[in-house]
Amino acid sequence: MNARCLPTGGTTAATLRGMKMGDRIRRARLDAGYRTLTAFAVALGVSKSLAHQWENPPYKKPGRENLLKIARLTAIDVRYLAGEIDEMNRSITIDNPLLVRIFVRLQRLPPSMQKHFAELLDKTVYIREKI
Repeated sequence: MNARCLPTGGTTAATLRGMKMGDRIRRARLDAGYRTLTAFAVALGVSKSLAHQWENPPYKKPGRENLLKIARLTAIDVRYLAGEIDEMNRSITIDNPLLVRIFVRLQRLPPSMQKHFAELLDKTVYIREKI
């Protein structure tokens, strides 16, 4: 299968005008399920200290490469993270054939089963991060 760029359901309810980049990164991280900076930093391949600097005053802006990693990891439009747009749009690029297969099949399930699947994944990731 080829890579696909798939929207994940439009925008979130809030329009966040004037937010600092660090606040946008924090919101994207939490929304993506990364409850700790440590887990987020590990997933990005950066130090916890660097991730902390991105989210907290006086705010150190991530470089373009790290900003793209954050966007990909959180499935948030890089333009939102950079402050170029105010809507927290979701978009993901899936270039792993197995993940494409999982996603396509997941979309075919009824919403209640999708919810249960998402809860199972959340619990699995949470347990794995604790190990």
